[in-house]
Amino acid sequence: MFLLVRVIFLSIVFLFSATFPVMLFAQTPSKEYEEKLRAEEQEVLKQLETLNEQKKKIQGEAASLKRDIALLDSQINEAKLKIRIRSLAIDNLSKDISMKSQTIEELNLKIERSKDSLTNLLQKFNEKDDISIAEVMLANKQFSDFFGEADAYQTVSGALKVTIDTVRSFKLETEEEKQDLEIKKDKETDAKQAIESQQRLIERSQTEKNRL
Repeated sequence: MFLLVRVIFLSIVFLFSATFPVMLFAQTPSKEYEEKLRAEEQEVLKQLETLNEQKKKIQGEAASLKRDIALLDSQINEAKLKIRIRSLAIDNLSKDISMKSQTIEELNLKIERSKDSLTNLLQKFNEKDDISIAEVMLANKQFSDFFGEADAYQTVSGALKVTIDTVRSFKLETEEEKQDLEIKKDKETDAKQAIESQQRLIERSQTEKNRL
């Protein structure tokens, strides 16, 4: 009986220790990656601020072909920086989506393993349930041991069901978060493409002015 209880206890500990680290850490990008993206974004924003100041100076100059070309150059550089900011946001979202996908895959594995453990446990419990009182007496077992083992199996079965429900709930939450990230990524991609289209128009105007 002591051995059975010990095995049951270790089974519960393993299930929870194998599941919750995934739930707590697997969906979070590395700190180094986030810091690198943040630093690069700050640098691009500084460049954009400097460029805006230069553009104001150019706009204050007297109208001329040289001024117009310089202004177009400034607008092209501004567009490039804005595209870079969007690209950084897309990279960050892509990383988050990848981490969410990995978490979902690992949670699926946990669910399947827990279901297999529950199936095996129920089979053993059913085998215990089929043993007659006469067989218990012939095996020289105490009734308290027999029913104690049955209670222990029910305890682990309940723990497994709770684990499966918990993991399923977290998986659903992770899938919703992943969907939200994908929507944000699509918006960032659309915004980036709009800026790229604007940049091409500016470059075309610049080319035409350079021909004058």
